Amino acid sequence: MTLMNYPLYRPRAVPLLLFSALLLGDAAVTPAPLNRLVNGSFESGSLAGWEPGNPELASVVSPGAPGGGDWALQLQADWAPTLGFITQKIEGLQDGDIVELRADVKAMNQEGGGAISLLVGNSPWSARGKLAASSSETWTTLSVVDTLDLGPGDSVWVKLSSFHTEISPRVGRFDSASLSVLGPVPVAPVTWSGLKARYQ
Repeated sequence: MTLMNYPLYRPRAVPLLLFSALLLGDAAVTPAPLNRLVNGSFESGSLAGWEPGNPELASVVSPGAPGGGDWALQLQADWAPTLGFITQKIEGLQDGDIVELRADVKAMNQEGGGAISLLVGNSPWSARGKLAASSSETWTTLSVVDTLDLGPGDSVWVKLSSFHTEISPRVGRFDSASLSVLGPVPVAPVTWSGLKARYQ
């Protein structure tokens, strides 16, 4: 009887280990939240995606914030209320979303600085919302977190603004602006003990 010499099968350990590592890596790494802003770091070298209150008061300049690229937004105030701002309408958000607006801000002189605002309403001129501001002459990261309360016809707007002034020009720079959805409002699970306590 002749024995056939079949090649022995040896499982390839390297691809298997690589596949396991990839699986573990996917489980351990949390992806960064999607930035809903267009041209938030102004690396287009322009105001693309943004609507200025007064184009003469808004410009894209260099350098940007550390880690923010080559370009930054510069806003100059005029009178009160200032038109030295830019806005952007954000699509695809829903009522109850928890969102965070972030941006790096720097005052370019002693009276300078700026504010970031997260607004809800029919237009940025009549919208309500929250803001954060800084007058520091070093780059400062500002953050606004809010739960969206959208009514009929409401939209979400982001506004970057210089300070109001009636005395001296106030100049501020902005970079690395982002708007991220942190998640929907958590809903507490319904339990028998909870229902019983509620209706007793």
